[in-house]
Amino acid sequence: MQNCRLSANRVWNADFLSLISQDGVAKRKFDSVVGNPPYVSLHRMPIRQRKSAFDIAERLNLPIDCKASLWGYFLAASVFALREKGRLALILPESILHAEYGRELLRTTGSLFSGCIALSIRERCFVADGTAERVVLLLGDDFRGSSSTSEIALHESATVKEAANFLSGLTPARAALLPRLNGHAVPHLLPSSLCMPFDLADIPCSIPLANCVDIKIGVVTGANDFFVLSESERKHLRLPLFAVTPILSRFEACPGLAFRWADWERSRDAGKKCWLFCPGPESRSKAVSNYLAAFPEQEKAKNCTFGKRSPWYAVQLDREPDAFLRYMGAYGPRMAFVRCSATCTNSVHRVYFKKDTTQLERKAIMMSLHSSFSQLSAEFEGRAYGSGVLKLEPSEARRVHLLLPHKLTDQYIDKCFRRVEKRLLREGILGATEEIDEWLYASIPQLEDVLPLSHLRTWLDAAVKRRLGDSQSVKLAQQTSVLRAR
Repeated sequence: MQNCRLSANRVWNADFLSLISQDGVAKRKFDSVVGNPPYVSLHRMPIRQRKSAFDIAERLNLPIDCKASLWGYFLAASVFALREKGRLALILPESILHAEYGRELLRTTGSLFSGCIALSIRERCFVADGTAERVVLLLGDDFRGSSSTSEIALHESATVKEAANFLSGLTPARAALLPRLNGHAVPHLLPSSLCMPFDLADIPCSIPLANCVDIKIGVVTGANDFFVLSESERKHLRLPLFAVTPILSRFEACPGLAFRWADWERSRDAGKKCWLFCPGPESRSKAVSNYLAAFPEQEKAKNCTFGKRSPWYAVQLDREPDAFLRYMGAYGPRMAFVRCSATCTNSVHRVYFKKDTTQLERKAIMMSLHSSFSQLSAEFEGRAYGSGVLKLEPSEARRVHLLLPHKLTDQYIDKCFRRVEKRLLREGILGATEEIDEWLYASIPQLEDVLPLSHLRTWLDAAVKRRLGDSQSVKLAQQTSVLRAR
């Protein structure tokens, strides 16, 4: 404090959340609040820190989801430290653009300022500090303290230097021309030259996935290391087959458009996790009892999932899914029929088709989800994680749109389905996508006029490039150009 020449009554060395109140900090309001709050998720917060966050949410009646990360509480509370016409500048994780509670915080906070800009930076600024996630600068000007209908402006810069240049040349007139927050993860962040003149929901034969299916997370065990086993582990523990059930632990074990017994057996023989330990209360054996007794009592008492079920090891299986959905990956979602008696861990989503969906429609839906159209829709609805992978929560996956032609015939769809799966196994997802695009554009005559395939693929390439970054997207571009040259 001696070096910074600030008197003790002007510096607080304490938890910000414990200092803030309706009257500000120590009953003082400020012209500016500047900060880089900690990017700590709810599950990583120590109990004391979590209590501090929950306390301030109750004390200030903050409009924040109880599942929010620590930075969310800092953002929601910081406006109480501002006086009228004050300014806000916070460095926040990019998840504020994707998480439901993040978008709600953006809307709530932005409405309290005459002008508010979210500046997304593609360069990963804090990799050296162990944080791979991209950042968003949230800048609020002219704090009014009451809600209005103003919207948050959005801009993206590739680097920190580019962001600095943008801010140095920013004027009220230029800020007024910036695109506004629209609730999606990508469209407002694509280069202005690639902005789409329409909504994907308005395209002919476009429907949300929710019209066809219900999507739920996979089985929640509370301790996958204990409940999900390989064949060698099952044999070593001498667990009987009646105490386990087949499971898909990673979508990588499903290379085609269906997960079959042959796929599960390959996974088993390769030493992968393939069994879910789920003994019934009346089907116990000595080996089962010994294994259950091996789980530490202290860990059992701390496990929130265990506390929600009785007995603690009774994993809720629900009914077997119709399909599995990969919801996190580099190049968007994938779905596969379940052709064997198996369930999946929560690293995969479970899909249940609506009862009135025919087998013919199910095949068409399965293929269409892998089209360029649906992959672009997934980029809009999903969220990009630190490493650049795209993640879709069940609610987001349900909003993904697909194209479903009005006229479907068994012979044509069956033949197309076989071709798509063959190319998927031989060439990967890009080969299958090309086959599916050709089918859709041939089956929906007006589609090329409304949404040219070349434009669609350009937008998809740009969205993936933005999410993955230049180094990984170059590989994707090379693969794509090879496929399209055929």
